[in-house]
Amino acid sequence: MNYWSKEEDDILLKYYPLGGSELVINELKRQLNSNRDKISVYNRSRKLCAISKNDHWSKEEDNILIEYYPEYGPKKVSEIINNTLKTNRTEYATKTRARRLNITMVMYHDDWIYKNYKKYKTRSELWNAYKNTFGSTMTLGSFNKHMGCLGLKSEREDRIDKLNEIFDELSAIYTYEGIKKAQEIILNKTGIHMTCGSISNYMNRRGVYVLDSTISSIRSKYRSIPIGTISFHKCSDRKDNIIAMVKTDTGWKSYGQYICGTKEGYLAIPLDNDQKNLNPENWMLIPKKDAAKMIVYGFRSDNPEITKTGVLWCKLVESLESQGINATEIVNNIEDGLLNISF
Repeated sequence: MNYWSKEEDDILLKYYPLGGSELVINELKRQLNSNRDKISVYNRSRKLCAISKNDHWSKEEDNILIEYYPEYGPKKVSEIINNTLKTNRTEYATKTRARRLNITMVMYHDDWIYKNYKKYKTRSELWNAYKNTFGSTMTLGSFNKHMGCLGLKSEREDRIDKLNEIFDELSAIYTYEGIKKAQEIILNKTGIHMTCGSISNYMNRRGVYVLDSTISSIRSKYRSIPIGTISFHKCSDRKDNIIAMVKTDTGWKSYGQYICGTKEGYLAIPLDNDQKNLNPENWMLIPKKDAAKMIVYGFRSDNPEITKTGVLWCKLVESLESQGINATEIVNNIEDGLLNISF
């Protein structure tokens, strides 16, 4: 370690207030033939609490710093000081002075974010506006993390969420009736006006495409897809699962719900676990809670009889649990071949 001698410290304390690092370096070289660089002189001055002439701030400068620094940060405050008092304070000097006065910057301006976040299409645009307004040095990653903590989404993210809600119906319309019809549905159901290019990008990224000329004759004959037309496509939440949609007089609906009838709190399942088997006898409407239990207990099977048994078993479990009987223990006993219950 290159220690400072007493003679060097004396020169630093004498000349640093008069001319800063430049003068100290010259005097050390002239008097002691000592080669100290600017960083070394600056660090030593901090340890000795030496103050250069540039470190002397006027009362007016400090008042501006105290008033504006917590909200706007060093960059904006340095501009205010220089424009108001005709000085030449740098961003670094302003930050150093704030540290000495124990003034800290407000980390986030949540009121401004809540007011302006929907004005920008992307978080990058919002982040740039935030930085320009407050002189913030926050990274985009930190800004995105804070936006998530506030539970806020950009206009583009809100639009995608709305599209995801109608994805199943929209994909069937897009596949058979094209972009224009999909554009009308989006506008009517979400109030969002999207260009054809935006719709195409959204659908294609999710593996949904407009059918080619093989269906053009149907389009020209019916001018729309006939009621009863069935479409297969990927589920919006499970990429590897295929779902069947059927065209009805009120729009596209899940095939299972269509043939079983819509009932709140219920789910249509194929008994042979094959979404492409469109035989009405292959579909059954069951409570959603039972559907979850069947997955837990492993009763979803390719064998329709096992699936039907699983539905009955779920009803039995619900009845037993209502009487305070441990249904999980019963299932374990069945698996071990040890069932011996007396009613």
